Amino acid sequence: MSQIGKSEIQTEIKASAEKFYEILCKPNLLPKTAPNVVKDIQLVSGEWNTKGSVNQWKTYVSGKLETTNVAMEDIDVMNKSITYKPVHGECLIYYNTIKGVMQIKPKCTNQGNLAKWTLEYETKNDCVPPPNQYLEMLDNITKGVDAYLLNA
Repeated sequence: MSQIGKSEIQTEIKASAEKFYEILCKPNLLPKTAPNVVKDIQLVSGEWNTKGSVNQWKTYVSGKLETTNVAMEDIDVMNKSITYKPVHGECLIYYNTIKGVMQIKPKCTNQGNLAKWTLEYETKNDCVPPPNQYLEMLDNITKGVDAYLLNA
């Protein structure tokens, strides 16, 4: 029996929300901004940085290199949100579906911003745990991009 779930992580970022969002809209820049997590990203179909495009991500998840084809399912500039959906790769061995939504929001105090990642998923069976290793990878990408922008 499969389980449907949702996991979230929020990370405070010091870089401007606009610049941070711009980098996430251009995943081909991630190997430069978060090289300890993202080894490579190649275009598979469509055009770079557009809704519907598919990119092949080579990322380190829990210390292991994984290759995943990821579709940019939605790009919402107004709400600074991007939806990514794996269409092929190791994560789909354990999950029937998994979708990641990244959104940048101002902190309640108006001092800084929060990068929020939400993973919606359906496991293949009851024995599969929530995808915490992928949340950790996304959090590490967030921290890498933030550090890169602060040092640029």
